[in-house]
Amino acid sequence: MSPLELKIKLEDLLGKRIELLLKDNRSVFLRVKKGFFSFKITLHKVFLEAEEEELKALKEWIKKKSKTSQKHLKTFFTKHLVHRNYSHKINLATLKPIGQHYNLQEIYDDLNQLYFQSSLKLNITWRKAPVYRKYRRITFGSFSPALKLIRINSLLDNPKIPFYFVSFVVYHEILHYVYPIKILNGRKSAHFKAFKEAEKGFSEYQEAEAFRKQFKRGKSYGWT
Repeated sequence: MSPLELKIKLEDLLGKRIELLLKDNRSVFLRVKKGFFSFKITLHKVFLEAEEEELKALKEWIKKKSKTSQKHLKTFFTKHLVHRNYSHKINLATLKPIGQHYNLQEIYDDLNQLYFQSSLKLNITWRKAPVYRKYRRITFGSFSPALKLIRINSLLDNPKIPFYFVSFVVYHEILHYVYPIKILNGRKSAHFKAFKEAEKGFSEYQEAEAFRKQFKRGKSYGWT
């Protein structure tokens, strides 16, 4: 629908005049400022794709701050955000794929060619390892669907970490692009059955899994 159509529908649902501002970035999802006679509403442009069910949930959240409607809206936003591309906003000069011991760009390129026929266009970088305190979970890597960006924990840029394990972590994060997050029973699911089956297609899967289980520094660890 057009912005004007969305504005008219929301005014009909809310029974008040609204000032509608649409944005297309990752930081704004929904913001409402209530006035006596009107509302000032800022929405992500993804709401232009909303159906009647989402608009009714939006009305319920604005009027009553309903938890059920909030959950519905988050599910809608997550589902649609996966398909939006903000990778053009990345400053490529700030990415650091070459580490002290491992070159992530080379690893990614090799995996892309071997498993995906060089069909993927993602960016990759090392990210600074956080200061790990007791009981803090260690995350090996992460993937931003909106930015099409893989970030790998620089804790792995270490000669004591096998090359096959670093490659496996990169492969795992690539799979998050190939198998986007699903919404199952109202909840986000990243590591569903098809994802896990594809993960086993990595040539050194057994070795990587065995090493992952050994990777203990007195703390928890895992994936995102």
